[in-house]
Amino acid sequence: MKNIIHGVLLFLSLTYFSAEPVLAREEPVLLDTIVVVVNHEVITKLELDDEVESVSQKLREERVPLPSILVLRKQVLERMIMQKILVQNAIENGMQASDDVVKSMINRILEQERATLDELKLSLKKAGLSFERFREQIKERILISQLKKREIDARIAITESDIAEYLAKNKGVAKVKDEYLLAHILILVPEGATADVIKEKKASAAGVLSKLRDGTDFRQVSASSSDAENALEGGALGWRSADRLPEIFMEVAKDMAIGDISNVLRSANGFHIIKLLNKRGNNTPVIVKQTKASHILLRLNEIRSDEDAEQQLIELRGRILLGGVEFSELAKQFSEDVSSSRGGDLGWLSDGQTVPVFEQTMSGLEIGEISIPVKSTFGWHLIQVTDRRDQDMSDERQRTEAKQAIREKKSDQAYQEWIRVQRDKAYIKYLN
Repeated sequence: MKNIIHGVLLFLSLTYFSAEPVLAREEPVLLDTIVVVVNHEVITKLELDDEVESVSQKLREERVPLPSILVLRKQVLERMIMQKILVQNAIENGMQASDDVVKSMINRILEQERATLDELKLSLKKAGLSFERFREQIKERILISQLKKREIDARIAITESDIAEYLAKNKGVAKVKDEYLLAHILILVPEGATADVIKEKKASAAGVLSKLRDGTDFRQVSASSSDAENALEGGALGWRSADRLPEIFMEVAKDMAIGDISNVLRSANGFHIIKLLNKRGNNTPVIVKQTKASHILLRLNEIRSDEDAEQQLIELRGRILLGGVEFSELAKQFSEDVSSSRGGDLGWLSDGQTVPVFEQTMSGLEIGEISIPVKSTFGWHLIQVTDRRDQDMSDERQRTEAKQAIREKKSDQAYQEWIRVQRDKAYIKYLN
């Protein structure tokens, strides 16, 4: 699908026809129609038709009952509008997604799916989506992700008191935590909405709940009625531990049985309905293999070459092995690293904490053994392994999970509020 360039926006603001001044035709040929103007860009009928067909095909494959075509078109159009607003915002803020970045992302998808490019194109064709549009979607997602990291994630602060409060609140359940698979429907309430608008939205949520109680498929109702970003995907939130769910969800979900649907819930963003799709427990301890190591680092500079650094470390190794000099003493004297004051002691290291060549060399050493000189991006190293252990990292995991949970919760809340503000600020004009 071809993008519409800025130079023809005004010309395209009306239904236009193919016309030749010299050879006039008896009947005009309709090419395309603008459906919505979003700030300085437009969404056309052909674009909307393509997106609706793609979504319809996906829903059919997942055996989700389709809402009426008018309702589906409205849902798809609203998602396209929000997507365009966010992409515009990203570009205006200097975000970029080069062809190389997009290609890299597609290659990563192919690796994950263990598919070839031809297989991907065939799958997209069956789903009613062109490869060109798929690439454009990937680019848009990259831009929006960059925007979210800058506008939301980068501004989220997690303090020690946040972590302490979280751990205290979850004390006693940290070892065995329940995880929930929820589906979610959101009836969004605009910022600064009047009492009448809020009442109307609440009534809409009640109507949605009534349909669900009558047995209408949750995914179908989500696709036709939800204002959430993933409405057309059935509203599924993915597996989340109890501490990573919004409190209003968790208070209800903990007492729900699988398959249950909540009453209408109220938050600052609007009205919510959740369904518990599944639930599971997690009590697996985290045992990590760790290595205690020391090193002597010689950095390269204008005076010291690779050959000089390697030769000096060979000489230092000889003094340790043949002369009986302590590794730590030479590290204090010669190592050009902050660890030199500790005799080169790097402490306990887990997988992934050092550069690959260092980790690979360290892993191949016996306790007490000293490596031959090895080069990394930091310079030349002499490595000694002093001990190994299997460490239960449950406490550290709790802190890490606390940070992730706090960040995710704050990010979700801030992002929903932020995109609502962006939509309210945007110029949106429906033409058809």
